[in-house]
Amino acid sequence: MTTHDRVMPGPRRMRFLMQNNKQKRLKKQKVVFMQYSLIKTKGFTLIEVLVAMVILAVGLLGLASMQVLALKDNKDAYLLSQANFLAYEMNDRIRANAAYWQNTATPQTVIDTAQADTPSSHPYCNIMDPPDDAVSVPGCTAAEQAEYDVYRWWQDVQRILPNATISIIRNDDARTTAVVGNEVIDLILTWDRANQAVNISRNGAGVSTATLKLDVRL
Repeated sequence: MTTHDRVMPGPRRMRFLMQNNKQKRLKKQKVVFMQYSLIKTKGFTLIEVLVAMVILAVGLLGLASMQVLALKDNKDAYLLSQANFLAYEMNDRIRANAAYWQNTATPQTVIDTAQADTPSSHPYCNIMDPPDDAVSVPGCTAAEQAEYDVYRWWQDVQRILPNATISIIRNDDARTTAVVGNEVIDLILTWDRANQAVNISRNGAGVSTATLKLDVRL
């Protein structure tokens, strides 16, 4: 008699059949559950991925927009620092030629403003920027030196600040009107902001310029 022909004892055979049936039921339930899960989730995974991609794209666009605004704000800060440098440069030029600036114009008179009134050229009496290296350069008078200073300042302002205008105004110091020689030269620079869209939205339509004023007391 072979092993297959042997008959297992009753209790042992019953346990074997029960375990075998239990395993079959578990396998069947597992297959049914997997089929049910596949049917239930079919098509939703792709939608979830697309939604996640859209959310990620919106977040990246927002981050890029913030970065652009930050760069423009940095540009505005840079322009302001350059305007301060330019104003103090002209302050030094005026103080070096104070006698001319104290007596050259009546109070409230604009000495130079914007592009239309700035000199298109300068007197070649200064050792800097002579017309020809072979030409001897005479000394400047006070008026010629002032004209040269304004010309050089305006060239620097145009080169550094976008769409800039300048104003140089002589005023008497209201606090010391009884003292002769206490004049004030107002230096005013105006230029376009780099972050115009934000400034217009914050300050109203058309407000897209920055202004710096420096008082030079002589």
